[in-house]
Amino acid sequence: DNAAINVHVKHSSPFMPQSNGRPERMNSVVLEALRIYTTQYPRADWDSPFEVMFGKPIRTQLSLPSPDDHQDEHAVHF
Repeated sequence: DNAAINVHVKHSSPFMPQSNGRPERMNSVVLEALRIYTTQYPRADWDSPFEVMFGKPIRTQLSLPSPDDHQDEHAVHF
């Protein structure tokens, strides 16, 4: 319920961001805070969105083992 958290929905044209003064100002404040945060902490230390959702890195075809990686020792010397 929006009234419980003191939120009032106002509709405006999606193609005219200038008509949304307060929300656009808030967006710029959030973007500036994110820019500052991301310059302080290297991206390499972050989890991907997939890792955040599922708790493990995503597996792609490139990350799957190739048949050469799992050769049976007996098959090589057969």
